[in-house]
Amino acid sequence: MKQIFGFFIIILLFVAFSARNIVCSDLTQVVVTIPELTSTDTQNCLEKEFNKLGGVKHCDTSLKTKTLILKLNEHEVGKNEIINVLQKWGCSFQNMSFSKLNLAPNKG
Repeated sequence: MKQIFGFFIIILLFVAFSARNIVCSDLTQVVVTIPELTSTDTQNCLEKEFNKLGGVKHCDTSLKTKTLILKLNEHEVGKNEIINVLQKWGCSFQNMSFSKLNLAPNKG
């Protein structure tokens, strides 16, 4: 009887540990049009600054289209934080669009 009880405890701990590692990806893609995005210096500064933010999972910019694309967790980084970073580097935005990304759960 003790062996069966011990076996169930081990299985329960394994299931609890495994379930804890399954994280549902709740990411949002933000596309920002930035008229001042004309130099590689500004591009590099913005990318470094956004990558420092804890909720930003990916940051990419394009000088050709003057856009910034972020994949982020909206619970950690919001519109105000994005605007603050842009203002820090002397940038404004023309358009800012948010789109939820529907991703399957990932093991984290």
